[in-house]
Amino acid sequence: MKFYSRYPGDINIKTGHLDPAEFGCYDRLLDHYYATEAPIPASGADRIARAARAGHRRACASVAAQFLEWADAGRVPPPPG
Repeated sequence: MKFYSRYPGDINIKTGHLDPAEFGCYDRLLDHYYATEAPIPASGADRIARAARAGHRRACASVAAQFLEWADAGRVPPPPG
């Protein structure tokens, strides 16, 4: 899937509590997932989100824990609905 619908109202409701670093990780991880149609590797989320600093890596881990579920090959967003 090279396209997915983004609904700003829904995103703001779900992510309004995130700081800018966390939201950046959220955005990049979802874009990567939908662009590749493959789970985010357990050890690859930081690289995918471009989280180079320790604080950014913590933000990325927090987002992954809040918004992604474990699958066989890594993390994926939960099914819609």
